[in-house]
Amino acid sequence: MPNLNEDQMLIMINGLLNGGKSIVFNLIKEEDNFIYLDISSGHFDLYKDEMINQIGEKNVLRIKPLIESKEIACNSHVFTREIGLIMKQFPNYNFVIKPIRDVLSIKHAEKDEDWCSDFKNFIGIKPKNIHFLFIVRHPKLSWLTAIKDCPFDIFLDNWNNAQVDVRKKHTRILKVEDIKHDELLKNIIKKTDLNKVIPYTIFDLKAKEKRNFDNVLEEIEIIEKQLKPLYKDLEYDLEDKYSDLFMQDDITFYNKKGLKDDV
Repeated sequence: MPNLNEDQMLIMINGLLNGGKSIVFNLIKEEDNFIYLDISSGHFDLYKDEMINQIGEKNVLRIKPLIESKEIACNSHVFTREIGLIMKQFPNYNFVIKPIRDVLSIKHAEKDEDWCSDFKNFIGIKPKNIHFLFIVRHPKLSWLTAIKDCPFDIFLDNWNNAQVDVRKKHTRILKVEDIKHDELLKNIIKKTDLNKVIPYTIFDLKAKEKRNFDNVLEEIEIIEKQLKPLYKDLEYDLEDKYSDLFMQDDITFYNKKGLKDDV
């Protein structure tokens, strides 16, 4: 039986479509003691070189087909085996990984027998050092920051099926607007003043330049009507100061806010 590492931490990030996962991910990855892995099949080419620099080409080539097939994000046995192998090669680093699927946090919360066995045998860190975060930002801002080719019906369907009450049972819901109050992030993040973080990025501002907002008021009305229960569950008001700020903001002023480029 492996010895449990006293200090190594694993943070796994999940979230809704355009819900702000990368904002939290990028804050954590700025810290010196974290290795950051994006296991989204759609992001592999973007993050491949960064991952090679961190964990080596051999590891990246091994997990490449598992990322492209989405097996590493969906299969708990594959995830624990592959991530555990990498973590043990870098015992002095913490890890942050996105995006993971609900199946992992559900198995963890339910203390699934296979998950617990794989977790102990492959990853081998103390259970208190594993964290599942489900990231959200205001639905209005989430749509305003969506890329130009994001279909409105797909966006709406994703948020309509948020199942916040269900997810609260197996993961921690973290609103980007509240990260400055989050104890975990306050303990981890030392290089960024969380009081100055806003829930959109330079990438969002760049995307805004390519968006057509002709129908946005009608779309926001639909969002507010259909997502009324979600607004209540997440304690969001219909009005959102950051949405207004985003629409007024100009990309040339991003430096004064310390925004990070993002994907």
